[in-house]
Parts: sequence; structure tokens; C-alpha cells
Amino acid sequence: MSLFGKKSPYDIDNDGLMRKKARKPITKEAKKTAWLLLMNTVLALLIYFGCVALGFSAIFFIYIGAAAVLLIVYVIYNQGFVLRGATPEMLDASLPLAERQKMIDQAAARYASSRWMMTILIPLIVAVLLDAIYIYFLADLIQLVSEVLQ
Repeated sequence: MSLFGKKSPYDIDNDGLMRKKARKPITKEAKKTAWLLLMNTVLALLIYFGCVALGFSAIFFIYIGAAAVLLIVYVIYNQGFVLRGATPEMLDASLPLAERQKMIDQAAARYASSRWMMTILIPLIVAVLLDAIYIYFLADLIQLVSEVLQ
């Protein structure tokens, strides 16, 4: 509070900090997607590190190329996400309202139908990132620890 009893813009709202927002319940589809993402990640990691252990070093470039192609296809299919979060009032006023709403509905349907691509893209990226973390950070750390322990 300020000197005159009025609330200033710099006052801290302690009551607002203590309130918890209500969470949305987790749907069956969200659980299914999470399990699918987890299983695909485990599978991608097994394939990636299995190929590395067998000496097939081209797997890195295969994963990077597949991830790049899948990401480009995802963005193109969703038309660059230009209509994400758009309302009919934001679109060209020369189009009829029904046409604008149809465009927004089609964009939402495309976004929903292309979610499966993310369940493949994310595991590919995670596998490559974990390999990079191992190569650039953990390998040196493991070598350093083994030298200290000897």
C-alpha cells in the first residue's frame, strides 16, 4: 500500500499467489498420446543406440534427415500455422462470415489430424540430442572420473 492507502502498481498481491488455478482433467486421448510418445521415444532410442553400437554411424544423418523432412511436411501441411488462434473477425472482411469460419475449422482439423507427426518427430530429435549430450559432455566426464579413480 502506498502512503495514502491506495494500491500502487508496485504492490504485491500475496492473496493471488496463494490461490491455485483449477486444472483441466487429463483425458484418455492425452494419456494415449503420452504413452505413444513414450513408446516411440524408447523405440527410437533403442534403434539409434543399437545402430551406434553396431558401428552404423550413418544413423545420425538418417535421423536428422527424417526429422527435417517430417518437420517441413508438418509445417507445410498446417499451412505455416497462420490461422492458429484466429477468429473470423481477424480474417479478410470481403469473405462471407461462413467462409471465414470454414477456413478456421479446416485449419483446426488439419492441426488435429497432423498430431501423429509429432509422435514421430519428437523421439527422433530426443535420440539425436541424447547422443550429442553423451558425445560432448558425458564422454569427457566419464573419462575424467575414470582417470581420477585410477
